Amino acid sequence: CTRCEAERTEPIAALGHIWGEAWLADDVSHWHMCTRDGCGARNEETAHTYVNRTCTECLHSVDYTTGLEYSETEGGLEVSDIGSATEEEITIPAQYNGKPVVGIGAFAFSYPQHAVTKVCLPASIVYIGQGAFSNMADLRSIEVASDSALQSIGEEAFRYTPIENADFLADCPIGTIGDNAFSVTAMTELALPASLTEI
Repeated sequence: CTRCEAERTEPIAALGHIWGEAWLADDVSHWHMCTRDGCGARNEETAHTYVNRTCTECLHSVDYTTGLEYSETEGGLEVSDIGSATEEEITIPAQYNGKPVVGIGAFAFSYPQHAVTKVCLPASIVYIGQGAFSNMADLRSIEVASDSALQSIGEEAFRYTPIENADFLADCPIGTIGDNAFSVTAMTELALPASLTEI
């Protein structure tokens, strides 16, 4: 009250949301956003359905293999499983849903359900876990970004694969290679980087 400073509260009818027509998206899902100032509510939020790296509903597209599974780890995310990915040549993203992808988890790609002939790793990958690519019957090539941060390769990481060379090591600051990392492969020789301190 402007006379006595008394206060009274009255209910105000909700204005309701006004949903934008355009889809908004991240790497996981898409949604319609309320356009009222300061609201931020989402509607019809749904996981992407990717075909050829493009969502069939919102047309959000990516430049990496979709369907991979991720887990939280120190410094970001690791690829933990091949999931529903079906590409013959797998491309790992440097970031997924705003977080850096820093590793390939233990046995993440071991015994895939489809033929995988090549895996491309981004510069952000710091480690490859134990058995990560083991028992991949069709894997012949690993491609690593030239400014790679890869520092360690776990035990048996590439064991029982037809991979033909590890030339990618030359572009990495590798410090550690685990036991039998490249055993039972198609390699006839292995050039070790000067950065290596433990094998």
